Amino acid sequence: MATVIPGALADYLTDQFIGDDETRDALDAARRGRGRTLVIEPTSTRVLHVISRFAEAVLDMKRNRAQRDAARLWIKRAGHAPSVMVHRFDSTEEAYNATQCRDDIRDGDVLVVEGEGVVGFLRCTWPVAITAEHGELHTVEGDPRTLDDGRYVPSVEAAERIAAEHEFALAPREAAPRHPVGTRVHQGNRTGTVTAVDVPTFHLDTLATSHDNVTIEWDHGTTSTIHPSHVDAAENATADAEAQLAAAEVTEAEATEGTWRGAWIGEQPAADILFAVEGTVEQGALFAPEAATAPAVREPIVARASFRPADLAQLKTKAAADRAAYRAETDDRIAAECAAHGVAPSQGVADRIAARAAEQAPARRVIEGVIVQHAGTAEGSTPSNATHPDIVAARAALDGLAVATMTDHHDVTEPTEDEQHVRGYLIDPRTQGRVAVYWLEGGRTVRRDQMPHGPALDCLADRLKRRGWAVEKMLRSSACVFAHRPTTD
Repeated sequence: MATVIPGALADYLTDQFIGDDETRDALDAARRGRGRTLVIEPTSTRVLHVISRFAEAVLDMKRNRAQRDAARLWIKRAGHAPSVMVHRFDSTEEAYNATQCRDDIRDGDVLVVEGEGVVGFLRCTWPVAITAEHGELHTVEGDPRTLDDGRYVPSVEAAERIAAEHEFALAPREAAPRHPVGTRVHQGNRTGTVTAVDVPTFHLDTLATSHDNVTIEWDHGTTSTIHPSHVDAAENATADAEAQLAAAEVTEAEATEGTWRGAWIGEQPAADILFAVEGTVEQGALFAPEAATAPAVREPIVARASFRPADLAQLKTKAAADRAAYRAETDDRIAAECAAHGVAPSQGVADRIAARAAEQAPARRVIEGVIVQHAGTAEGSTPSNATHPDIVAARAALDGLAVATMTDHHDVTEPTEDEQHVRGYLIDPRTQGRVAVYWLEGGRTVRRDQMPHGPALDCLADRLKRRGWAVEKMLRSSACVFAHRPTTD
């Protein structure tokens, strides 16, 4: 049955990547209806559901008013998409990538990859598998029905039905380890005691709250709230504690009693040696009596530094130059990207680029009433028309407004990449004192009804009127201002 897609929604769909094969085929085979509408022949209700998903995305993203109205009209006719939809892919890698960029795949949708024997669902931004095979998808610990307080029960049930139809084995659902209050646990090289269980925790990565966490007070004094699967029960915790207590009770006297500490190494009676040995010299002062009692004194280390003013000024100058170079490079990159998309850069970027160009340009001598030309360019007109008397008079009337720098080969309908930075008014002489004044943005002429730059034509018309020029009435779609040079008696 033929189905009509409203014009603004049809335009939006045309600009989007349609990942669903059935919907893409239906849109490719569509024909234009009245206005900008599209007439499609859907092969199943899935096509309508996918388009409803895109319509809901338009409303969620708060697009322009025409697209919002078209999306509401579509949903009124075709209805909302189901809360859980099934999407099929050739590989788990394709499925994973699709969940990150496609507007028709939502939280809770079921993902099927028959070629790899994988069935799963999308949990927020994480595609997870419920089958034994998972490929590139994530896995779930425990029963997936309990995730986020049972939020994904419908998705799990739909995924299990599909897995049963294809005889895919489900992933084992071992219960997550439980550690009651008072249990000694360890993680890596730290050990602690569980002080609370079933603690709710909000996870920023999944934007969900889990309620099966435990709070652990570690022996070194800190506290953590983590999932019980991240820690293990401490083995022989009691024996370790008793051993630590026994070691702490050993006194320094008991530890050194009967040892050589504090005595001379190899000390012998003076009568039994051939040469007299000075213990502190030959054996070092480590075991000297005074060394054992005198505390070690560490002299403080004092570091002093000074900088010459000239060096500091040089560093500051270099830092300022580096900042200016980075800002200039960033502004040029932003201006190039804006020009590539046919839009004007922000006023701040344009002002900085203009100021930098003015600083780098050589000083010019202003000559009253003369059109300045250089390097095959002219301001406000093409170089070939720069000396035309009507152009000179119009330039004088529009003095102070932004002027476009033009060449004779500049195509205002298809500007080159180097010409897409041109902005300002352009005057084209006609006959008998009549001129056409255009406004250029990104090197192209703009129409009066083209927002946000169309009103510039009204500003040009107002200036010419106030300077005595006769301005012809403009239409809503006018691309220029026609004006007649005032006659001089």
